Amino acid sequence: MENIGSPKNKSEELRTTILFAYLQKEISGKEAAFRLGVSLRQFFRLKKKFLHAGPQGLSHGNKGKKAWNKTSKDLIVSVQSLLAEKYQQRSLLEIHKIIKHEHNLNISYSTLRRIYRSREN
Repeated sequence: MENIGSPKNKSEELRTTILFAYLQKEISGKEAAFRLGVSLRQFFRLKKKFLHAGPQGLSHGNKGKKAWNKTSKDLIVSVQSLLAEKYQQRSLLEIHKIIKHEHNLNISYSTLRRIYRSREN
């Protein structure tokens, strides 16, 4: 097996091994697709990515990137401090309205609920 680059996890390692076996004509495309649990068409897409980018091409495109919608630590800390200091005896819906309008913090109700529940644990 050529060392084009090392895969990062077991599924990438399995894909790499099976693709090498296919490229060395040890198994058929149909058998390789079956072993990977994908359709024949998807297998040929994987093969094309593999030939173009090597084993790194088999990993997910967003791997290692931050989520675009992740709540910032600063926002979480400021909301937690508001919950602890000012708004202990109010409903979450009330707190959400107050935080949005009086404190100008753009936060969704579900994010506020998640922060509130994490505070309880």
